[in-house]
Amino acid sequence: MTPSSAAVAFLERFVLSCRTRTVGSLVRERMVPHPGDAARVFRPEVAPAVEQAASELFAAFRPEVELHFPTAAQTELTVWAAWIDELADHPEFPGGYATVVPFLREGPVWYRWRIAEPGADAGIAYDGLVDLGDRFAWFPKPWRMLPTH
Repeated sequence: MTPSSAAVAFLERFVLSCRTRTVGSLVRERMVPHPGDAARVFRPEVAPAVEQAASELFAAFRPEVELHFPTAAQTELTVWAAWIDELADHPEFPGGYATVVPFLREGPVWYRWRIAEPGADAGIAYDGLVDLGDRFAWFPKPWRMLPTH
């Protein structure tokens, strides 16, 4: 699946905010899941636990500790998008998605992104950005938010 232009533009803003060290504001204002977002993305049996886990994660969020900032040479942004039926086997999404797929609702598109040196296969990678239609919400490594973890 091709990433939406809105998602790519949003993640370009994320990269820029990492470079200017203003990413904490961007995450808090535009990426932290709102109350009820977990219910839009996850099935009812796990949505309350995921909402609580996300709330706790972002309440203690410190970008200087939690995030890796790109170096000056890491200028290439690569974005991958997937529907839930593609997540478990998608070669660019972490293997933990196979665990979480049964608990996801149909519909939202999931994103993973990498910031790397041009042409490099490795770099700084993030995942769990979800397109809710009207905005994005970030559930990084969502398998860790499931009640069994």
